[in-house]
Amino acid sequence: MARTDTKKTPFEQVRREHDEFKAMIAGIREFVEHPRPGVGDPEGHSWAVDLSRLLVSLHDKLVGHFHHEEQSGLFETLADREPGSIRRIESLKGEHGEILGQVRELMSGALRYSEGAPGDDPHLRQRVTAILDRLGDHEIAETELMQTVEYRDLGTGD
Repeated sequence: MARTDTKKTPFEQVRREHDEFKAMIAGIREFVEHPRPGVGDPEGHSWAVDLSRLLVSLHDKLVGHFHHEEQSGLFETLADREPGSIRRIESLKGEHGEILGQVRELMSGALRYSEGAPGDDPHLRQRVTAILDRLGDHEIAETELMQTVEYRDLGTGD
């Protein structure tokens, strides 16, 4: 019996990773929807440490994901197949560093909160939600671009 090729294309792998991010984003969003304990509250430290862990996990996954997108030839393939989308592709690539920087800022904010340090960010939860929204929008835009290119490719042989 012939073996089927189980190697995923860059499109398939990125789409799978985007699905994993949806679940991760949902978990972090659920965490920050609950009110945080006040600074000095014994549970405040645990809350902030848990948030830090979630953000570090997100950051680590994003680093690998963005690196894969940039090194796999995905963007070049998209640009070759859809030359009119080059500006959009460059914009999406440019967001990678911005998103990572914002997640790192949130990680620092969560650590300051865990220490009960002065300068606590009263909008930490809202800032986390905002970056999750931005990341979700970013992943949706990439997925839509990949789908446009794939569907257009499927139709060219007809």
